[in-house]
Amino acid sequence: MKLTSRLKRASTLFIFLAFLLSTVCPAFAASADTFSKACELEKNSSYFKAVKMYERAAREAGRENNDDILVKSNHRLKQIEKIFVTYPYGEAEAKKLAARSFRAFGDGERESWFKTGKINDFILIDGKPYYQQNFIANVLFRDDDIYKKVDKSKSKPCEALYDIIFRPSGKSVCTPPSITNINPVDYLGVQTLKVPRGKLPKTGLLQMWFPMPILSSAQADVRFISFSPQKYLKSLPKPDTDISLAYFEVPLAELKEDLDIEIKFMYKRYEQRFVIDPANCGEYDVESPLYKKYTRDNKNTAVTPEIKAKALEITAGEKNPYLAARKIYFYVLDNIKYSLMPHLALGVTGMPESVYVHQRGYGDCGAQSMYFAALCRAVGIPAKSSGGYQLIPGIAGPHFWAEFYLPNYGWVPVDTSVAQIIDRSYGATTTQKKLFKEYFFGNMDPYRYNIQRETDAALSPVSEDPVFLPLAVQMPVVNLKGSRTNMEFTLLEYWKQNIEPVY
Repeated sequence: MKLTSRLKRASTLFIFLAFLLSTVCPAFAASADTFSKACELEKNSSYFKAVKMYERAAREAGRENNDDILVKSNHRLKQIEKIFVTYPYGEAEAKKLAARSFRAFGDGERESWFKTGKINDFILIDGKPYYQQNFIANVLFRDDDIYKKVDKSKSKPCEALYDIIFRPSGKSVCTPPSITNINPVDYLGVQTLKVPRGKLPKTGLLQMWFPMPILSSAQADVRFISFSPQKYLKSLPKPDTDISLAYFEVPLAELKEDLDIEIKFMYKRYEQRFVIDPANCGEYDVESPLYKKYTRDNKNTAVTPEIKAKALEITAGEKNPYLAARKIYFYVLDNIKYSLMPHLALGVTGMPESVYVHQRGYGDCGAQSMYFAALCRAVGIPAKSSGGYQLIPGIAGPHFWAEFYLPNYGWVPVDTSVAQIIDRSYGATTTQKKLFKEYFFGNMDPYRYNIQRETDAALSPVSEDPVFLPLAVQMPVVNLKGSRTNMEFTLLEYWKQNIEPVY
């Protein structure tokens, strides 16, 4: 009898466990299966379908209390939104926009641009072409004939630099060659983020990383004047690190009024003029941390076999690092057209910026700088893409430039994209164009605000959520912890930054 009773109890327990396995586990597996299908759709660039599948996975995960799949689904939704923002125009809408923007050209000629690849800033989404947000501007950047026919402004965007680069007699540089830093300028910076309470979620943890000035060979006397309100400031910026960030946390459930953050800081920026003797560059210590760090293959400064082959072709056997870097500089200057990049989308798809530039033959300031650095690294020259903002009067804005390292001189600045501007500066002579381009190899104006030493610098503290644009922090990184929402799209219209020289 006892044996029979035990067998009955064991049988009942077995049936109960079988019931759990047949009901609970398959239900728990539903969200994982849906998430896997969504990943496959995303992999095949079926982004609209992937969004629906990720949303379904998130709903299923919520019912199953499967936090892992819920977080992963929200992260992928947040990432795919960047692709839609980068490529918003279907083919019909893109053609209408081209017709409005290029009225000086006939319908047939404009149509041919789409067919021949003159307009090629698109990707396929669910099998159909969608065009980059800035494709109209890129046509003008990349095609001189179209630009000349459309633009009649006779602008001189580089004129503010003329007094520095083309110094009149009596204003020549008289400092010894050993003195590279001259003409210091003190700057006062103010950042504000003033957001109406109604524009923010009622609950959640709002995390914000504000970019701040770093210390570098051309940037000194960094002073942080004030952070307000202090109660939200969790960590102070560290100007001696790869990226300087002030980190704030705002518990939204406790926020009853408008969000009002203000930061003030100062720094000193120098013009740099290097007088380099190619025979005295010095020898690299190939075992040093600096050499290893800045010659490695790294995220967006990827050094592929194709890029290495191109670097060897450009340098043509030149072993002197200064002369080799000079060849690379003029190659980028002459062959890589300026063009606005799909940075957000590339970050989602995992395409390195240096590879994109190598394949396409064009890129913006940061992309050109990363490509220059990758080409230098490919032939053993330490190099990096550094940046923040250019403050050149009239054309101030977010900006990156490059630097390469010579043991006896330190970090030498290079700015290919600013150098290219002179080609479209009305009235610039052939001599002025030559001098202007020469200047930005080994020299740098003082109109700069340097935030990070190299692209892809890690946030501190590290974000658990996807970062809006991880390769460069030129505006606050804003996350609502665990949310599928890209808060930058909502909040950055309320962010202001003003940086002015103090005389």
